[in-house]
Amino acid sequence: MGPHSPVSSGLLRAIVSIPSSVAINPLGSSALPSWSPRPDFCSLFCLSGSRPRLEDFSPRIVEHPSDLIVSKGEPATLNCKAEGRPTPIIEWYKDGERVETDKEDPRSHRMLLPSGSLFFLRIVHGRRSKPDEGVYVCVARNYLGEAVSRNASLEVAKPSSLNFNEAGTDSPVSAGSRGLALGTVE
Repeated sequence: MGPHSPVSSGLLRAIVSIPSSVAINPLGSSALPSWSPRPDFCSLFCLSGSRPRLEDFSPRIVEHPSDLIVSKGEPATLNCKAEGRPTPIIEWYKDGERVETDKEDPRSHRMLLPSGSLFFLRIVHGRRSKPDEGVYVCVARNYLGEAVSRNASLEVAKPSSLNFNEAGTDSPVSAGSRGLALGTVE
């Protein structure tokens, strides 16, 4: 069995997940030059050798983010920790869209921490624009797969006509002052 036999071509397809519709020519290159592996595939797989290591394993989330209610302008952190080998790359999504952090835009008020958590320098919230409020998930990926966290909602606290005193009972707020409600106010 030679290096370009149908069996070795089939093995190549299985290892790098080349669609079966892509033909391998006798020189070993794809017949469709536009196909290339996912960028994270080679950065994680090609450097480690020609086949997966036995000790490698797919990611799993070990700390899921929790729902947050945060005041406008205050800092906040959505936690996420994952394990896997090789170490997974973590990305965040808000309402299904990828979250841009300081890694892509140095001016961003969102930072991806080394642990995988998403840190907000300040919560941005306006009348027309609510860029931080929404439902978030973190996704951990390596060449063996991906893991998705549970949903976590980030809400901006709404000003209220109630104030909570030290005894925990509510009392009216005097005219011109403001209070925060961490629940539903009707």
